[in-house]
Parts: sequence; structure tokens; C-alpha cells
Amino acid sequence: PITWGATRSAQVGYWIGSTWQGRGIMRLSVALVLDHLLGPVGLHRVEVNVRPANERSLALCRGLGLREEGLRRGYMHINGAWADHVSFAALAEEVHGPDGTASPAGRNSSRPVWGRGMSAECARGVVEGASVVLSDR
Repeated sequence: PITWGATRSAQVGYWIGSTWQGRGIMRLSVALVLDHLLGPVGLHRVEVNVRPANERSLALCRGLGLREEGLRRGYMHINGAWADHVSFAALAEEVHGPDGTASPAGRNSSRPVWGRGMSAECARGVVEGASVVLSDR
């Protein structure tokens, strides 16, 4: 959900069926969502919270260069019990700098900057390719 007002933040959650895992679809999807929320939408902060046993999602967040903020004890009620989650986050200024332009850390470091810089044509091709992969036909 997106929270406006003083926090201008969002939490991103995702799920993908086992048939589609390991193809980079979720990594691309999360990267594009992060770029969109921290760019054109104008949010300040985006969080992703992952159960500690979910190794694939932990790897996805770490691979995207999200900042790991720690363990949230009893964060979410799942299947009748309170589950711990590892919290990851990104701030707009970490990606775009305080004035909205690309930050030196984002552009010139080894830290991934998600889908930024992907041309519209390239993004459209990746999304169209994904839709073909996802087709049941």
C-alpha cells in the first residue's frame, strides 16, 4: 500500500508461481516498480519485507542493492501465527539524489540502480517477452 502525507512511502509485496520462478521475471518487476514509485510517483521511501526462510526473496532484495534494515519480530500474521520478516528499504535520494537528479552513488558506484536507464523500447521488449513466457498457449 501507498501512504501519502508526511511519510510518502509504500510497501511492496510480491508472489510468483513456482512454474515461473528462476526466470528473472520478479526481479525485473520489482526493479521497475521501485523505479516508478521512487521516480514519477514521487514517493520518498519504499520497503520490502521478507520472511527469513524465503531465500529467493532475500537474494532478490540483496541483488537489487536494497538496504537491509533488520529483523522485524512478529511483523505479519500468516497462517495463524505472527511471522518475523527481514526489512529492506530504498529512499528516493539514494537513487535520484536530494535534488531529484541521479545521485553519484547510484550512477557511478557498483550499487545496482534497478531498471534506471533502460530505454522505453527495451523495457517494452522485456515486458512483451515476459508476457509471451507467461502465456499458457
